[in-house]
Amino acid sequence: MRLMRTAFAALAVLSLNAEIQKPGAKAPAKEAPVSKQKDIAQLLQLLGWPASNAEAARKQLQAAAKDPRFSNFPAAYWKDYESAATPEAFEKILAPLFDKAYTHDDIKGLIKFMGSPEFKFFAEKNPDVKVKKEAFEGFSKYMTETGGKLREKHGVKVPAPAKK
Repeated sequence: MRLMRTAFAALAVLSLNAEIQKPGAKAPAKEAPVSKQKDIAQLLQLLGWPASNAEAARKQLQAAAKDPRFSNFPAAYWKDYESAATPEAFEKILAPLFDKAYTHDDIKGLIKFMGSPEFKFFAEKNPDVKVKKEAFEGFSKYMTETGGKLREKHGVKVPAPAKK
């Protein structure tokens, strides 16, 4: 079943790329980078990745705050860490990845496709569509760096793992 979903997604992307890159089509006029950035932000909102990743990060932090190994971390540390996990922070991580990976025409095509009733149907039936590896690595790096800065700010140290 997962293979069928992956195949469907690949076919959708391939057909989208074929539509975007029609043979003999004129090269698009050069557009302002601001316009592409706005479209990337719109696409990310359609995907829901910034908000869903921020929520997932907050849930992980709330669980970590209850872990006895971190009982010496002050409440202010957890509050600051949680407030760093915003959709805006994750959008800043994702936007350059999309900017590098896709042309502005690709982004416009993806907006059209992902805003369609067909894609909404697909997304509802396939909630296990995952974020690309690069995006996850970006989120992880951001949260790790933020945690380090906050540990320094709040003067807390991570206890060494217990020896078995």
